[in-house]
Amino acid sequence: MKAARRFVADHIDSVFGLPGSGKQVDGIDGHSEVETALVELYRETGERRCLDLAGYFVDRFGHGLLGGEAYCQDRVPLRAATDVEGHAVRQLYLLAAAADLATETCNGRTTAPPTTFGSSPHAEAAPTAPRPRHGGRGAAVSSGPEAQRRRS
Repeated sequence: MKAARRFVADHIDSVFGLPGSGKQVDGIDGHSEVETALVELYRETGERRCLDLAGYFVDRFGHGLLGGEAYCQDRVPLRAATDVEGHAVRQLYLLAAAADLATETCNGRTTAPPTTFGSSPHAEAAPTAPRPRHGGRGAAVSSGPEAQRRRS
């Protein structure tokens, strides 16, 4: 755990930051995995810098750092988004990170996705099959009438 804290505190925090912060890089990876890892590291260590770094990374999506493409969730800042777009897995990781941050901070600095996502024009095309109860995405096992109809 000491090595992880030192890596985050001494390396990632010294390299990444907003312009004018004196940090070398204002950037994001595009695969929102480090954000959730930083929140988990905060939960284990209480090191506030981990939360701050996760918030920095989440908040930098949508500012053209990855070319401004929807595929990378870089076209619209997360808080201004009214629809999900781009690569589904990247979107889910980014939203998971935002939800983790909102859970830990509860101060409005970083929030979970807006509820208007459900009103997107794509909502009508969403599958009507039963949703998994565990919150994941993918195959769901169901014994309800719709599932039985599909199996026959």
